[in-house]
Amino acid sequence: MHKTEFKTPCGCTVTRGEALRAFVAAIYDSAKVCALFTTDEVFERVGPIRVATIRVGNLHVNDIYTYKEGMTNTAGQALRAATASSKLISVALRIAQKLNYCEPVRGLTWDSDRKCHSRPKRVWSSNITTV
Repeated sequence: MHKTEFKTPCGCTVTRGEALRAFVAAIYDSAKVCALFTTDEVFERVGPIRVATIRVGNLHVNDIYTYKEGMTNTAGQALRAATASSKLISVALRIAQKLNYCEPVRGLTWDSDRKCHSRPKRVWSSNITTV
């Protein structure tokens, strides 16, 4: 059974559909400007997300999510943390692949950041690069 809602670090709830919409849009944006990209670039391009529930005391200004004594996340960082255990980004990449935005590059991986435990990341090739 798929999770239908995800809780961001600031305590807000994001629906599965809204998270997928944000991810697919970010994948499209990444594919437009990068010939090759990984999920790191996708998370950087996640735009504003609609939250289903806003907890009292949390501030959402210009797509920045404030929580825990002033710590902040962008929408991409918030969604990355909220959906990490679900692998929803993989679902979004497969949707984008079916829409012909991108395709995986076989046999090529890049090192990732510490958020992903520094494991190799799959590289995706754009089918719509405009640069």
